[in-house]
Amino acid sequence: MAEIKTRRERMTEATHQEIRDTAFAVMREYGTNGLSVREITRRMGMSASAFYHYYPSLNDLITVLIVDSFKAMAAAVARARDEARAAKQPPVEQLLTMAHGIRHWGLEHAVRFQLIYGTPIAGYAAPAEVTVPYVRQISVPVLETLAEGIRSGALVPIPTLQHIPPSVRAHYVSQLGREDEVLVLAYHLVNVFWASIFGLVMLEVNNHQQPTVGDTSAFFDHHVRLQLMMIDSTMRVG
Repeated sequence: MAEIKTRRERMTEATHQEIRDTAFAVMREYGTNGLSVREITRRMGMSASAFYHYYPSLNDLITVLIVDSFKAMAAAVARARDEARAAKQPPVEQLLTMAHGIRHWGLEHAVRFQLIYGTPIAGYAAPAEVTVPYVRQISVPVLETLAEGIRSGALVPIPTLQHIPPSVRAHYVSQLGREDEVLVLAYHLVNVFWASIFGLVMLEVNNHQQPTVGDTSAFFDHHVRLQLMMIDSTMRVG
């Protein structure tokens, strides 16, 4: 049976949500470094003391906003992967679908994307023990698709990608907690794939790419397909 919340609990949740929504509205107007308790409370007609009843500090609010954003992006990537699998796409096409899912989410939620991947907020340091688990959720569908594709032979990475620097490989093993050559290679490919995708999306979110390539959607698709040719050496750019 679903838990029935009291009127006070519903009001508290609504206020928490209003504070988060207002914070994003402030950042849309002034950038991530323009966020302040004063501006949030001014827009809400709330006292600073009332704000601190809901969030002990501005940094606590920022952490919640970051976690919410990572969760939303992870859900978008997982949804793209599920749709690709439902359409019976091969692994390389699943990766392409997830890449477009990341881009669409980043463009639709530009402020959230800038908050988690853009310029750090002055005076704020994200608590790794809180945020890192949610960061990792984003790459799980990609990692699973890569590992499954490599094991089945559907993905054949070029030899150069299979030679991982020893120190980097050691870090991967420590993160994965076990020696599994396929999983280590898949983890490496996630990082290679990720860096390119997020770099492109950040350029587009900040309007730096539009003047140089014109059709950013077509360029993104073309670029990702070029990247995927390294992950699946049998692929050809269409």
